[in-house]
Amino acid sequence: MVAGIVTALMGFTSSFAVVLAGLRAVGAGPAQAASGLLALTLAVGLGVLVLAWRSRVPVTLARSTPGAALLAAPGTPDGGWPAAVGAFIGTGLLPALTGIVPALGRLMTRIPASLAQAMLAGVLLQPCLAPFKALGTVPTFVAPVILCWLVMMNFAPRWAVPGALLVALGVIGISLASAGTSLDPGALMTALTWTTPAFSLQAMAGTAVPLFVVTMASQNVPGVAVLRSFGYETPWRPAMLVTGAGTVVGAPFGCLFRCPGVGCQPGAGGYFPHGGFRPRFRRYRVRVLGTAGRGL
Repeated sequence: MVAGIVTALMGFTSSFAVVLAGLRAVGAGPAQAASGLLALTLAVGLGVLVLAWRSRVPVTLARSTPGAALLAAPGTPDGGWPAAVGAFIGTGLLPALTGIVPALGRLMTRIPASLAQAMLAGVLLQPCLAPFKALGTVPTFVAPVILCWLVMMNFAPRWAVPGALLVALGVIGISLASAGTSLDPGALMTALTWTTPAFSLQAMAGTAVPLFVVTMASQNVPGVAVLRSFGYETPWRPAMLVTGAGTVVGAPFGCLFRCPGVGCQPGAGGYFPHGGFRPRFRRYRVRVLGTAGRGL
């Protein structure tokens, strides 16, 4: 149970800020970006529940963090946010096609690891540098978060990201209280917001295809290798079909591409902090428990 909760917390807290930034960069307003994060979280949770329960394998779905970071690079596509939503639908169709046509899956595995790592490094460089850049402008906000993360990475690595998030929320709360700012609890509730998609060749070529390739090469293929290292074979075709279908259905609400097979994290794939390796048939329950955490 602890492993499932930690997995859900790590997956959400380590990527939600990048997802929101990527959605805003392609033209989403605050309500649309929040809707996209909610739709993506629900799609990931339901997809994990279906795959883990049926396959009895600790496979997970995750937000495409490199893909979200990639969205910020080209800026808003021609046609604005509706065109970006249309590109998300196109991105969802590609993994479904990969699941239907096995040759496409084999083709993706032939992408050199060095090329995939270089693409990932280029995409994630600026988000990784952002906290240290902010340290020079708003040190009182950023320094406690970085300090907490460094300390937790040394003593409790699994809780480093959730701990940093709690500190960040505490700093924000103190800042709002000291300024006498009050928050409307109703404004904190997120609702799904529909956007009618628009389709353009520029958005498909500049957003959908790169988003699919970066996610497949930098997360999906390595994730399958991680699962195999724990003695599991990824249910590739069901995972790709669930990923594609969920993305297509959730795209009008801002749902970004999801990636399967990524998160066989140490706590969920095979090693549990208390008692080492557990019986294999129980590990999929970690994913089912993680679904509840994502939904919350």
